[in-house]
This record gives sequence, C-alpha cells and structure tokens, in this order.
Amino acid sequence: MSETKKKIARLFRSGISVLSTGGIWKFIKALLLFFFRYEKLVIFQMDLKGNINSVESDLDLSIRKATADDLKNLQTGEYKYQMDMHRNIVDGVEDAFVAFSKGGFTHIVWVYYPGDPNRFIKLKPKEAEIKFGVTPLEFRGHNVYPKVVEYICYYLKEKHYEKLYGFVVDDNRASMRGLRKVGFKEIGQQTLLKLFGFQLLPRL
Repeated sequence: MSETKKKIARLFRSGISVLSTGGIWKFIKALLLFFFRYEKLVIFQMDLKGNINSVESDLDLSIRKATADDLKNLQTGEYKYQMDMHRNIVDGVEDAFVAFSKGGFTHIVWVYYPGDPNRFIKLKPKEAEIKFGVTPLEFRGHNVYPKVVEYICYYLKEKHYEKLYGFVVDDNRASMRGLRKVGFKEIGQQTLLKLFGFQLLPRL
C-alpha cells in the first residue's frame, strides 16, 4: 500500500473511531489538524545504556503494559472521546503503558517503534519514541507521567533498546520537567508542519 493510501486509511480509522462514540466535535478538531498543523517541538533523548533516574510519586500507582482489556475499557468508558486512547486503531501501534491508582485510570502513553506511522523521527533499530500521553486533570502534579516513563525506560532497557525519544510542544513545561526528572536530555528542536496529513518538513 502506498504512503498516501496509508494516510487516508489512518484518517478513515480515526474518524470512525471517534464518530462511533459520538465525538463529533473531536472528529472536527482532528479533521482540522489533518488539514493543517504547525507546532514547534523540543526534542528529548534518553540514553537507555546510562542511568535512569528514580522518580517518586505521592500516589500509589499500578503501572503496566496495557492489556487488550485495559484498552477496551478506556476506549468504551469515561475517556472514550479521547483520541489518544485509540492510537492502536488510528496508527496501528501495539504498545501502550498505563497507570492506575485508587482514583482509577491515571495515565496512558504510547510507544512507537521503527516502522510505525506518525512518528516525528526516523527511528533506527533499538530506538523508540513515546507519544500521546494523557493524564486526567485531577492526577496532574503528582509525578505520574515521569513515573510511567521511568517504567517504560526499564522495560525497553531490558529488551536492549538504546535510545528513547520524546517530542514536546514548546509551551508544555510540565511534560518537559517530567522527562528531565527521568534523565532525558534536550538535544534540539523541530518544527512540525503538516498539510493534508503529510509532514512537509523532513523527519530527523
């Protein structure tokens, strides 16, 4: 399948995913972002061969690689209108990591590997990228995101991955602080410019 057909197929899956749950305004927003998107991103890199910082959270977190039941519950429950709960459908990626606390669902973030679509970087073998993290408002400020990222770092390290990347919109200070807590280093910036789903500026 050509790259153009793949992009159209992903857009179609995305639209069906959101519309099937009644999220018409979410679909409209996603459609507008498909037509045109411009953002400045800060690039973070984690050397998985080095030290991974330990992060403490004041919540009693249960962190794991998401199961099929985890994703099904998130995609049909309270958060079903969140586009970033459906990345396995939209982009066809397989690995999501989730955190739960006594208050219920607390965080999700997806891991993209070489060959997965919708990446910001040309990943080499043994490299990965974290994307589309979601923390409900009531759980922000409790080091949930960096704690989950720490878990992912150890997971990938055990599988002999060498580098993990994160791209953060330049005004998202909270996510930048979270990555730095784990040990990520800022290595540069990138401009994201998409028109009709095509990234006009080359991936790094």
